[in-house]
Amino acid sequence: MRNVRLSPETNTSLSLAHLHFLGEQFQNRLFKQATLAEIRRISTVLDIDTEATFPGPEDIHTIYRGTCEGDPARRLMVDMIAEGGSGQWLTPECNQSFILDLARKLLNRGREPLQFPHRRI
Repeated sequence: MRNVRLSPETNTSLSLAHLHFLGEQFQNRLFKQATLAEIRRISTVLDIDTEATFPGPEDIHTIYRGTCEGDPARRLMVDMIAEGGSGQWLTPECNQSFILDLARKLLNRGREPLQFPHRRI
């Protein structure tokens, strides 16, 4: 697994989150798809310390503030953090809808059988 870090507020991903929000306001599907593609791309580019940059809390808040439930941008934020994130990234400042979506994603993935007998008490 590669090392990942949250983007600082001055990072490119925050600008992309704002651009995606603008695309949402203009209802420009192609523009929004391009911003998401770029967010994906910069998360795969490793810096000199071989760390990838993932969207941070401010990026996520911007995306969640400007989109509706089920929006591809929201799904991307959840998928990226579910795959490469860390529990220490969750802070009280995190968007509550994002935390709920992330919890659902993590609880529903890889449904494996219980490792102990389950019976009603």
